[in-house]
Amino acid sequence: MTAAPGGGRSGDGPAGAAARPRFAALLVFAALAWTTTAPAANLEIVGGLATDFHLFSQREYHGYRNGALGLVVSPGRWRGFGVEFRAEHLWGTIGLGEDQFPPGWDGTGPRTVTLDHWLAGILPLWRGTLWRGLEFEGGAGMTWLDRVILEDGSRWNFLLMAGLRWRFGGSEGPVAVGLRFEHISNGGDIGFTDASVIGLESVALSVAWRVGGG
Repeated sequence: MTAAPGGGRSGDGPAGAAARPRFAALLVFAALAWTTTAPAANLEIVGGLATDFHLFSQREYHGYRNGALGLVVSPGRWRGFGVEFRAEHLWGTIGLGEDQFPPGWDGTGPRTVTLDHWLAGILPLWRGTLWRGLEFEGGAGMTWLDRVILEDGSRWNFLLMAGLRWRFGGSEGPVAVGLRFEHISNGGDIGFTDASVIGLESVALSVAWRVGGG
């Protein structure tokens, strides 16, 4: 079954809470390791606040929000390319389809899931200038949930992103503001498990601040 992230009950309760600091520490360590091995790296902090917005998904989940904070590391020798190390929080309540079940569902309660989930991800991306300060960005990576959303899904999921933004002060300006479209799912949307597109999709208002680099 293709779905928004989630499946099983392995991440619920105290175990799921204990996993949060572990994957957050792993994310920070990976970002620091990449930074130290990337000579003349450009560093940028990216934050975003998003609402559900379905462009490709045929199974629309409504009523959730998400916020993300990431560090983009772009080695100077890789012009236009970089890697974003990111943490993300999902919240809200979503309704499910007839073939989808929330973890621990007893068959009598509402077929909904209340989101209060954290994600950690790595997103290789590319950016280019279209005109003056107008930039395009896009990437594909992986993200990991601290606990499950649906039965029989996956805590590992694909993360796809595309966006447009305006960099104030031209290509060397420190601040950029734009919109990002994101899709998170476990792969059925590209034919791995079935023909339908099912996933969490959102559009985010993003703000980026270049904090250093060579």
